[in-house]
Amino acid sequence: PQGKNVNAYDVNIQATHTLFSESASGKKLRVAGGLEILSGSADPTGNQNRSFSPMYGTNHLYNGYMDLFFVGGSHENNVGLQDFYLKSRYDFNSKLFVQADAHLFYSHADVIYAHENLNKRLGQEFDVSFGYLISDAVSLQGGYSHFFYTDSFQQIQNNGALKNTQNWSYLMLIVRPNMKNK
Repeated sequence: PQGKNVNAYDVNIQATHTLFSESASGKKLRVAGGLEILSGSADPTGNQNRSFSPMYGTNHLYNGYMDLFFVGGSHENNVGLQDFYLKSRYDFNSKLFVQADAHLFYSHADVIYAHENLNKRLGQEFDVSFGYLISDAVSLQGGYSHFFYTDSFQQIQNNGALKNTQNWSYLMLIVRPNMKNK
């Protein structure tokens, strides 16, 4: 908001480990765990804005594939976000992989509704995706995501009653005629 001093931050800590890798067959299993904290403000009427705002999308790199936070301004100047996550990816060979991610979301600041503090837990999301390289220039990708929200999430979104099932899936064919896929 205009006229306010900004005092906000974003911290991301991640550890990644390859459990096994076979170079001959291309099989590989990797896991990653970490957390991201984007500061937030419980009181939007104060003279300081403590809500970190990622100005450009991270395109599913952080905070799950469903884009429930910060995309389209839905979480701007709000209570912030804490994302505790665990990710895994298994490469069957150099052409086929599956990935499974789990996120546990909390607000950074207190969630206050009708002068009452609500639980900081916003929900959890599970993402499963796959990729298959058909050729150097063509690949197929797809996935499914499911979000289990809490009353706190529903209140801060301010979109009224949410449907019980929050999910998303996709299937896409990627054609890059001038570029080899990696």
